[in-house]
Formats: sequence, C-alpha cells, structure tokens
Amino acid sequence: MAFACPSCGLPGQVFKLDAFWRSLAQDAELKSALAPPPTRVAGWTGPVAVALLGLLALAAGNTLLGMLLLLTAAVVGFAVARAVEGASRIRGDWERLLYCRHCAYQFLPEESAL
Repeated sequence: MAFACPSCGLPGQVFKLDAFWRSLAQDAELKSALAPPPTRVAGWTGPVAVALLGLLALAAGNTLLGMLLLLTAAVVGFAVARAVEGASRIRGDWERLLYCRHCAYQFLPEESAL
C-alpha cells in the first residue's frame, strides 16, 4: 500500500524511516538527525544491592531499616522498569515512522493522506 505524506500530499517520496536511515551513508547529514532513539539498558545492580542490604538488615534483627531498604529497592526497581518500558515504546514508535523525502516530514502510517 502506498502512503501519501499528510504534509505535502505526495505519495512517491514516502519511505519507512528505519529503512531510509539505514540506506544513508555514514557521513550523511541526515544520519544523525534521523537516528533512532537510544536504547535503555536496565540497571538492576542498584535495586538488587539495596534489596540484599535490606535482607541482611532483617537477618541482623534491624526490622525497620530492613523494611525501609526493601521498600526503597522496590520503588527504584519499579522506576527502572518503567524507564525501560518507555524507551522500548519510543523505539517501537520510531520503527513505525514513515519519512517523506520531499518535505522531510515524519509521520505514523495512520496519519497518511491515503
């Protein structure tokens, strides 16, 4: 199915952004402007270390400190998971984008004029 740019209305110059980006030469000006969003690597070392400290505090008999550390580990772990999920969603949207070479407009397929 041919897509038409919602900005200029031309269907002949619309390409998938990720394929167009890969086809560009390494020194092309558009290569950095159209680059994919960075992928986020989950940093689970911090939450796991805090959880282990919390378990050690519980085992040593310091219930309040142990529970506080475990709660902190859970909140930080949740924040890390949300950040990774958000980055993945943004990357997925980038992979779906279409690019009009005529007017340099980026859009999702459902925004197409056709």
